[in-house]
Parts: sequence; C-alpha cells; structure tokens
Amino acid sequence: MRPPPPADAATPFTPREVTDMKARLVALIAAPVALAVPASAGAAGIAASSACPVSGAKVALSGSGFTPGATVRFGADVSGRTVADAAGNIAASFTAAHVTTVSPRAFRVTATDGANPAIAAAAQFRVIRDSLLTNAPLGGAPRGKTTWVFVGFPARTAIYGHYRFRGRTVKNYRFGTPTGPCGTLTVRARRVPVSPALLHSGTWTLQLDQRRQFRTTGPKRVIPFRVFRTPL
Repeated sequence: MRPPPPADAATPFTPREVTDMKARLVALIAAPVALAVPASAGAAGIAASSACPVSGAKVALSGSGFTPGATVRFGADVSGRTVADAAGNIAASFTAAHVTTVSPRAFRVTATDGANPAIAAAAQFRVIRDSLLTNAPLGGAPRGKTTWVFVGFPARTAIYGHYRFRGRTVKNYRFGTPTGPCGTLTVRARRVPVSPALLHSGTWTLQLDQRRQFRTTGPKRVIPFRVFRTPL
C-alpha cells in the first residue's frame, strides 16, 4: 500500500484537467487582444483644413486620439457623425456657416467619442462672408475720415485702393497691411483721399487689390460710387 502524500504536496491532476486548464489560460491571455484599446482622455484632437474659410465652402476636418472603431459625434456649430479608423483617426467634411456680416463669424466644432465620452476635442476658427471684402464706407463727405474694414485679404501684403475717374487712375492709396488668418484690417482713412482740385463730380470706381499700381488683371474688388458735387 502506497503512503499518502505529504500535506504540502501538490495534488496531481488528470490529463483531462491539465488540458482544460491550458485552454482557460490561453483564453485569458488572448482576451485583451480582441478588445479595442481606448484612447486616454484628453488625448484627442481635431483640426480644420482652413483657418478662415469662406461662407459656404467645403471644409475638411481631421482628428486623432479616438477609440478605434467608435462612432464620433460632432456638435456645436456642426452636426453629424463619423467612425474612427483602426488607429483612432477620423476624417469628415462640412460646409462653412452662412455669414452676412463684414466681420468674421466665430465657428466652433466639437467631437465626442461614442465609446468613451470622456474623450472629446474641440476646434474654433472664423468664417468670412467673402474674400477681398470691405464695408466700403463711401457714402458721405468724400474728404471726410471714416472707419474702413477689410476682410479676406492675404496677410502681410498691403492693401491698395485705386481711385479712378473716367478711365484714369487719379490716386493709388495704401490703406495698410492685413493680419491674422482672415486677413483683416481696420483703419481710419478718408473716403476719397484725392485732393479737392481733382475730386470731380460724377461716377468713380474704387479698385481694391494688393498692388501698388492699378492693373486690370489679378484678384480685385471693384466698387463704383458717385461724387455729387465738387467741394469748394
């Protein structure tokens, strides 16, 4: 008769029990691999393809740091959703908001992870009504000073106004240099910076561009206006 095993000896397992234990161990090791690994809160980010789009333009939106395969919902000034790819990246597009003012309008978009709402990102930029835009404050005393607002001009290049009468350039006037992503400039200047001797009554045109001298080609905005009487 075989003596009983010591109290601290391991109890032997049958071959079938050993096989079942190995199967359970493999399952426990493999299980985490099959799960999507969520991004950490605060790691997500989104960005638009344009820092200052024109109203009505299509804008691409990209982002990263979301849960792979999760539905990402957009909010604030954008509605809709997309699905993050295997790397947690997103891509979508939207139409820039309708703007009726001369000044840019603030525009905000948020993106929230459907699998983990703690993962969220936001971006803010501005939308402009049009490029090479101005308030054109020409109604009033021609020689009087007023506030000019310019929007949508390429930054770091001066804005010029070419005042023309009967097909001839009377004055090339430098307003100043726009700044920022929306190319904005606000400046005090005369409505018509032309000497009284040359300020004739009739229909004038103001061409706004970013060239020192008048040219018919290239990006420009042309504004007709009238001078009703020559000042004394």
